[in-house]
Amino acid sequence: MNSQLLLAICTLCFAGCHGFFGSSSSRHSQASRLLQVTIRHLNGTLDEEMSTYTCSCAYPHTCSSDWTRSGHVISRNLLSTTHNITMNMMFCQAVQPQRECTYGEQALVVSGSLTIPYDVVSINCRCRDSTPLLLKERSIGPDYLYYHYYVCDSHMMTCQRSQSNCATLTSESTTYNCKCPNNRHCRITDPFTHGRCM
Repeated sequence: MNSQLLLAICTLCFAGCHGFFGSSSSRHSQASRLLQVTIRHLNGTLDEEMSTYTCSCAYPHTCSSDWTRSGHVISRNLLSTTHNITMNMMFCQAVQPQRECTYGEQALVVSGSLTIPYDVVSINCRCRDSTPLLLKERSIGPDYLYYHYYVCDSHMMTCQRSQSNCATLTSESTTYNCKCPNNRHCRITDPFTHGRCM
């Protein structure tokens, strides 16, 4: 099914974004700007909030603002080292039953300027038991936007050592090689060619 994306609410981080929680769906949806952006510190206090409104429903479908319509809404929570992130996406039509991701499959692709994603490119599948989605790669596309590729948490291996090389950087992309253990986070270090679990 080719549902159109109607609305989305997103809480974003500016640095260190590393994963989404929540279910996904087996559909490719028309990308749409997010409705609301709310940035919260890890302690829950509000950092910043802004809103936009986009309705992309084609006739005869109308735009809804009822976020309790679970058949039309998909939710994500983004893991971050600095902020809490939540993304709710509303579709014009009821979404298809959700397919479970195969090992290593890209579950979600979003794009945006710099490190802030604001368009949903594709929602391909859901993770087993709604485990988090982790950022696998971020790269610059031919349109000069940054594309963020997410996979299921259980599909990314854990780094073997506390100071492991968790990320590799080039001038056009960042690839996360593994997830850091023991509540550590992948931090980019000088000379900005790799990341270390810290």
